[in-house]
Amino acid sequence: MAETIDSGRTTMHLFKRILFATDFSNEAAVAREEAVRLALRWGAELGLIHVQRSLSSSWYSFDRFYSQVNDQLREGARTQLKKEISAITALGGELETSAILEGEGAIYEQISDFAESWKADVIVSGTHGQDQAEVFAWGTTASNLVRISSTPVLSVRTDQEPGFQNILVPISFTPACREALSVGVALARQSDRCTLHILHACEPIGLSSVMVVSDASTSDYAQQVEEAAHQQMDTFLGDFDVSGVEEVKKVVVRAQPHVGILDYASNQEVELICMPTLGRRGLSGMLLGNTAERVLRGSRCSMLTLHYSGEGE
Repeated sequence: MAETIDSGRTTMHLFKRILFATDFSNEAAVAREEAVRLALRWGAELGLIHVQRSLSSSWYSFDRFYSQVNDQLREGARTQLKKEISAITALGGELETSAILEGEGAIYEQISDFAESWKADVIVSGTHGQDQAEVFAWGTTASNLVRISSTPVLSVRTDQEPGFQNILVPISFTPACREALSVGVALARQSDRCTLHILHACEPIGLSSVMVVSDASTSDYAQQVEEAAHQQMDTFLGDFDVSGVEEVKKVVVRAQPHVGILDYASNQEVELICMPTLGRRGLSGMLLGNTAERVLRGSRCSMLTLHYSGEGE
């Protein structure tokens, strides 16, 4: 069930520096439009980077061959970067910086490190579709970037138009969610005719849990949990300023968090999901993951993730 709140319109500054990370793919071309749109909307500086992979071999006899191939790859990247700059200019964007990176480390690590050193407020990148086996084994540059980046990451899907008329902020009543909601509100204020959806997903209640804590039936107990969630949401949002957003909907659903978020986003034709994520590097990050990464991998819309260093949900 959703509650609707109508309010006026105000604005606030959110992004001062936007970093667009490109691999020159079709997905990146769609992300380029969104990066330029945001830069123009917020009056932000725009940066452009591409991470160039270099081929290498442990065999000495192949050194010369790989050196020649890498020279060709670098030249191709420089040519593509010039085309990218022209495309950004054609959209009305102005670049403050552009670079091709060839440092050590994975692509997503280099993007994250550059964003931190440049003091970017958000990284904009496109997302690639991958089969589930490959995603499970390796993840994607986008999902790995979401996992480790201390800079917010906007992962742009390829099959939607620039701009957001429906923004979804899932909450679990934590400080991290307050930060994400603040960003969601700011984005909604700057979008024309935008609806902000605030959603909390209640974990499904098992029969064994009901028998332990209550004499009520499963459905009765689930209803009590849902009502308590509505009350907790009202308390959580009690002092939250959503003025300036054209429409706000507060929603509680019964589902596992990532399932409830994805189903609601699909049914409501949401264009952007905004939520916090836990930043982890190394093996622990690869194995643990979190709700935000599950949503990113299953989402059909764009997603803005904000790093949170506190305890997980």
